[in-house]
Amino acid sequence: INAEYGKQWYQRRVREGRRSGITYNSSTKKYRKGKGYSFVPSASEGIWVRGGVKPTLYSMTISYGGYTWAYKEPYKLSGYVNTTKYATKAKALKACIASSKCNGVTKEGAKNFRLNTGATAMPGPKFMKCWVKGGKAVTSQ
Repeated sequence: INAEYGKQWYQRRVREGRRSGITYNSSTKKYRKGKGYSFVPSASEGIWVRGGVKPTLYSMTISYGGYTWAYKEPYKLSGYVNTTKYATKAKALKACIASSKCNGVTKEGAKNFRLNTGATAMPGPKFMKCWVKGGKAVTSQ
């Protein structure tokens, strides 16, 4: 299932379960029943969601540990730096700063923060949040 939010198309990820809408693919010119609940970018499909609403998107920039971080909700990052799960955001951000492979942190659940290699935030389930590592923060003297 897809939704146009701003100028970006979002395709709903397919998930087993109840039918929740209709998808139109402009490439194949066909409609299909959709199922699922989360959105991912799509260039060629439109959406009609039964009882649905557009996702509420939050974003801001924070400064932590000498870096700027782009916060996005409900978004996630791809790829894992390692298998470690951190209980707090502060511990995960500190570990990300120390790792040259880390491009950000995703909160995947309660007390479950993971370091990510991906640097581009993607729409995720409504409970996910991510912080994308930016450049060194500028401080005034």
